[in-house]
This record gives sequence, structure tokens and C-alpha cells, in this order.
Amino acid sequence: MLAGGLAAAPREILLIAGPPSHTRLAHEQNAAAVLYARFLNEVPGIHATVSRSGWPADENLIAKADAIWVFCDGGEKHLIARENHTGQMQAAAGRGAGMMFYHYGVEPPDKSLHKEFLDWTGGLFELRYSVNPIFEADFASLPKHPITRGVTPFKLKDEWYYNIRFREDRKSITEILVATPPASSLSRPDGPHEGNPDVRSKVGQPQCMMWAYQRPDAGRSA
Repeated sequence: MLAGGLAAAPREILLIAGPPSHTRLAHEQNAAAVLYARFLNEVPGIHATVSRSGWPADENLIAKADAIWVFCDGGEKHLIARENHTGQMQAAAGRGAGMMFYHYGVEPPDKSLHKEFLDWTGGLFELRYSVNPIFEADFASLPKHPITRGVTPFKLKDEWYYNIRFREDRKSITEILVATPPASSLSRPDGPHEGNPDVRSKVGQPQCMMWAYQRPDAGRSA
């Protein structure tokens, strides 16, 4: 409550889902956004809004968002790059809005937005460096962090991104989900997403698959 008994305005979370692109039950971007919004809107003091199948036409939704979540195809199809929304995201970061790029949304185009992604979220999926195999990851322990509150260690078979390109100093980055991928996760020939000499040299080493980043501008990202 604010002085005088007035209720504080709810925190505005904007969930942006890219248009459907994969087969049914794979990369269900709209469904994920709608589901997360439903859960978020059950939390007192939170108001979540969904932009389905593309960037919101109402620029005010970006301007007033306290946090922005993006789940879309990556690479050259990334919503931010394809529709040139870099300025809007930069302005949001500048005023301290939280940011989360989800799954494929963590991959910028091959030749652009790398610096911006590193500035916004601290890490990115880099072609010919990072990989995206499907395997069962065993997250045997979790750090003490607001993100992990109420979460216990778990195993899950999914498409896991690893060998992420992080900011060089790793300053203010907290590794949230860490597991050791099996050697079989690199069974595919080398390719832009499949494997490369660098990641093959790290077989048997723990890999970070989810992280949090405390930005210098006081914004938080994941």
C-alpha cells in the first residue's frame, strides 16, 4: 500500500509470442504465453498481457512494461530483428525493464544483435558455437536465488541449449540450471546448431542451460 492507503499499481508483464512455425506440440509459442499469463495473473500485484503471433501493434504495451518475455523463432526470423524493434527494446532496457528471451528466442541473427543480446540478457545462442540437442538433463542442485524459490532438483527430457556465449567477464551472471550433458548429445555431425570443435572439447563438463543477469542499469534478465 502507498501512503494514504492507495494500492500500488500492478507490475506489468508483457509476454510476446511469435507466430506458429513448428509442428503441433513443438514450440507452441502462443500456448506457452497464454499459460504463463494465466499463472502470473493469479499472483497479487501482477498484471500479465499476451501479444499473440507477433509483436504488439500497440507500442504503449512495450513502453509501460515492467518486464518483457519473448518466445519466437530465432536467427534471421527473430521478431526483434525481422521487424526492427531494437529501439523499443533498448529503450525498455534503459529504463530498467526486466527481460527474458525464452528457448529459440535466445538466438539472434547470425551477424547482428549479438552485442545487444549480451547487454540485455547476458548471454545468447551463437551459431557454430552453441548446440541444441534433445536429452534428459539432471539438475541435481539449484542455487539459492529468487528464481529458484520453491523449486526442487529435477530431471527433464527436452531440447536443451548449451555452450551459450556469455559476456566475457561473466559479471553479474548467476547460473540457474546446470547439468552435464551426455556425450550422446553431440552425436550429430558438426553444423550450425548440431556440434562444433569447441563444444566437443568440453564433453563431460557441466553446462549452464538457464541463467540470470543483473544488468548495470538495475534491470534484471534471464
